[in-house]
Amino acid sequence: MTASDTIFVDGHVEAVVQKASLEAENEFFRRYAELPEYIRSCLELNYLVVVSTRPPNRWLLAATGLEALAVGTAGSQPTVAQRLRSTNADSFKGSSGRS
Repeated sequence: MTASDTIFVDGHVEAVVQKASLEAENEFFRRYAELPEYIRSCLELNYLVVVSTRPPNRWLLAATGLEALAVGTAGSQPTVAQRLRSTNADSFKGSSGRS
């Protein structure tokens, strides 16, 4: 249901509500099984963000969902450690006083 208008009568607020079309949502859920795995994972994580009552959990779920979406669309990204290993890890170890 969606609110389409608001009427003010004698200081009281009344909402005029009409039944919304859920055709777009129905079409989406018909195709759910065809979606890539990372999209389905992101949707489930987003649902958990919505129903969670704890802000730290919501933040972690949102960050995880965004990371899954980024990795799914752009591929995995090298970490700092991977970059060091592939370029000049030995010189970095030497400059920190460790061998």
